[in-house]
Amino acid sequence: TARGRLRREAGEEPKVGFKKPAAKALTIGKQPIYGVYFHGPAYQVIEKAAVEEGSVVALMASDLGPNASPADAATVTSPRLLEFLFQAAGLWLIVRRETMALPTSLAKAVFHRAPEEAQDKRLYALVEVREEGAAFDGKVVDEKGLVYAEVVAYRTVALPERRTLAL
Repeated sequence: TARGRLRREAGEEPKVGFKKPAAKALTIGKQPIYGVYFHGPAYQVIEKAAVEEGSVVALMASDLGPNASPADAATVTSPRLLEFLFQAAGLWLIVRRETMALPTSLAKAVFHRAPEEAQDKRLYALVEVREEGAAFDGKVVDEKGLVYAEVVAYRTVALPERRTLAL
């Protein structure tokens, strides 16, 4: 279950301090990620990423096709931004815990901007680990730190098999 709130007027336009990582700092590429993840091309949203002790930084793929069929279908939210955060958090679990997990709950998801507003800027997922991997907070930001979407207390349930990336 969920409770949604839509507004006619523009909400806050949050911004965070963000320094774009060097390309060589994002050491995990798309191929090993989607060798484990089962997503089709429309939702292979991570181009490359870096997993640290308590965080993940991921660059969103720039070559994604239409989000829906038909391509101009009306949407209320940006599902790929949410999926981007989910996959980045899941990447931490695969790398640090050798487990793959599926979404089970989240306390809050907020959409501030549509990805189309990024125009020529790249989008990044910034995920922070909570409770030693029991939950995650994340934001999708552009190169200037403008926040597009965020999740709070995203939680997962682990699948039984051990999973690792073929790096």
